[in-house]
Amino acid sequence: MSMPMRNKGGKRARRTARGQATTEFALIATALVMLLFGVIDVAYAIYSYNTVCYAAGMAIRYASLNGASSSSPATSTTIQSLVMSMANGLEATSACPASGARALCASTTWNPNSSAGSTVNIVVTYNFQPFAPFLPTAVLALSSTQQMVIPD
Repeated sequence: MSMPMRNKGGKRARRTARGQATTEFALIATALVMLLFGVIDVAYAIYSYNTVCYAAGMAIRYASLNGASSSSPATSTTIQSLVMSMANGLEATSACPASGARALCASTTWNPNSSAGSTVNIVVTYNFQPFAPFLPTAVLALSSTQQMVIPD
């Protein structure tokens, strides 16, 4: 009966394989972390856009129901304050016009005025900045426009 031949380079081959596995894991882990940041940023961008649209809808409703004949008529300042209060989770800063990262602005116009039968137009703009560390200067402008007639 003959003894099986022993591979003299056995330890070295295992050590090389371990090093190769570590390198492959590092490459794959880097790609997966970048993908994870991307998914989180896209989800947060969708949430931010949804919040901007919701705030614009609530602001236009408030502006149309609080026309000139109301006991407390809507002004651009009250509408900006309302939009800021609706911006939960955006870490928004109040700035009109919207400039810089995370600036939130609600611009309001009445045509021809804020009396019954006139139209009110609100544009809410938010500058979204991703969390991803590999996109530090990227800013995406999210905007929602709403228009409504002030009822009698």
